[in-house]
Amino acid sequence: MRIVDLNENTKKDLLGELLKRNPGQYKEYEDSVAKIIADVRDNGDKALFGYTLKYDGAVINADNLRVTQKEIDEAYQKVDEEFVRVLRAAIKNIESYHLLQKRNSWFDVKEDGIILGQKVTPVASVGVYVPGGRAAYPSSVLMNVLPAMVAGVGRIIMVTPPDKNGVVNAGTLVAAKEAGVTEIYKAGGAQAIAALAFGTESIRKVDKIVGPGNIFVALAKKAVYGHVSIDSIALMPCNPNIGGSSKGHLVRELDALGGEMGKNIDKTFIQSKMLNESKGPAVHSLRAQADKQDYTREMRRTLENTDHLMLRQAEVSEIVVEDGKIRG
Repeated sequence: MRIVDLNENTKKDLLGELLKRNPGQYKEYEDSVAKIIADVRDNGDKALFGYTLKYDGAVINADNLRVTQKEIDEAYQKVDEEFVRVLRAAIKNIESYHLLQKRNSWFDVKEDGIILGQKVTPVASVGVYVPGGRAAYPSSVLMNVLPAMVAGVGRIIMVTPPDKNGVVNAGTLVAAKEAGVTEIYKAGGAQAIAALAFGTESIRKVDKIVGPGNIFVALAKKAVYGHVSIDSIALMPCNPNIGGSSKGHLVRELDALGGEMGKNIDKTFIQSKMLNESKGPAVHSLRAQADKQDYTREMRRTLENTDHLMLRQAEVSEIVVEDGKIRG
């Protein structure tokens, strides 16, 4: 997590840094992503396991690729009861929100016998990508899995990178279990997206891929679009060699810019100006679970294991900083 000592100079420099970032600078990585995708498409598990070892340092094979119930049980032992309680409250609110969005089929028979209508059918399978590594993103699990659950998707699988010991973050696993995911694989990066798009010996292909990721994940989703459906291309922080987040998709430094969450950040601005698509309803739902006095405490508890506050589809260009506060 990047921590910034706020003063007039650092506020100006930090905002300028965010605004200068441009997705166009990542074109040089497209060739690398294309090679990874082609390798996984042609060589399946062998390529997938090879890239997992290369980039995550984990020895993964067909026997330990899929997360077991034992690993999920162990994850519950690593998180506290309050974390689970807040997750369950968030799940209830997020589901309630998306139930109101659900579109239903309808048919109308005219007097002359003509039938007009619309049949809404959920896709058969969805692959949810959840970032991993040094940070945990339980919120990304909930905001991507629950809409699919509400829509009635028959098969929802999750992929997330393991640590070098082949272990997935406990908070991520608990969130997946609470959200109802039953198929979780230890795979990340462009290789995981390729596995979801084309399938391997161990992972069956899906119809749609959702979820945020770094530049390799974003470019991989872009590359496989057409073979599968995707939600959007939402960038998250990359490793230091890549250059971090992109304008229009992420504000990693939000908490640093705004000071103490709930005091210096204008919550109305965050909700109305920055949140878009699936992240907006999710954070709104989290806010609804507590009154104003409890909002900051509940939000921090839900996200306390997260490296930074991640807001998908954030409109960075609308941020201005004034006296240590973010204003619209």
